[in-house]
Amino acid sequence: KKAQLTPSRVVILDISEDTSVSRLAERSFDPISGRCYYGTPADERVAARVIKAAADSEAVVRERFRASKRDMGEIADTVFARRSRVLNVDAADEQRVFEDLRDFVESPLPTEKT
Repeated sequence: KKAQLTPSRVVILDISEDTSVSRLAERSFDPISGRCYYGTPADERVAARVIKAAADSEAVVRERFRASKRDMGEIADTVFARRSRVLNVDAADEQRVFEDLRDFVESPLPTEKT
């Protein structure tokens, strides 16, 4: 706020609460390699040592999802919508997310009239 910087583009990934819960329920972390997995790792040694983050529990994900949705709506409506180009992306389809983001980033920004 002090520097009065405003982003020129803002992307809001829109996803359902249930999809968020199901995706994070499959996530695990390998403490040795630092790699995240979605589903069971193919390597049995890695599968035996992966851990699940407490923050990925259903109750925590649902609580954080609702808070994020509430807060992001207020931020987008009051700050970004007035000064930034905003794109809402349906994040349920990963390929579509990629395509929408690519098109958004590659499209020229409107020029300001002085």
